[in-house]
Amino acid sequence: RNGSLLIVGGGRGGKFGHAVVWDVKTGRRITEVGKEFDSVMCADVSPNQKMIAIASPSKKIKVFDTATGEEQYTISKHTDWGMGCAFSPDGVLLATCDRGGNVMVWEAENGGGVFLLGGRKGRCPGPSWGARGQVPPPPGGARTRPPR
Repeated sequence: RNGSLLIVGGGRGGKFGHAVVWDVKTGRRITEVGKEFDSVMCADVSPNQKMIAIASPSKKIKVFDTATGEEQYTISKHTDWGMGCAFSPDGVLLATCDRGGNVMVWEAENGGGVFLLGGRKGRCPGPSWGARGQVPPPPGGARTRPPR
């Protein structure tokens, strides 16, 4: 987010997937995370650069520690391929979406559910945050927790 790291997610469908992080100034490879059985569809790094989130066809969102590359937690609530993940500008929240149109927002630190954004029809190519990182309540003002 401050331009010092480059993160790239990808792989080969049905064979492997991962995300790799480089230091832009030195070109040094910082870490590789994922080791998935399919391509990584999306990867994002938190604003403080301490966490990496990846989305994949496994229907799971995984969050890793940037320094160690170790998995911190997994979100297993999506019902279709994970297509996108994005940390909020302040790093407090993590938005995720899937091919079925489900968009969910989580506590970035631990993956605790915050709410499900409903009303989307069809595939969600990827969430994105507004300039101030605010999440508007769903129509009617009610917030719904993601299924536990």
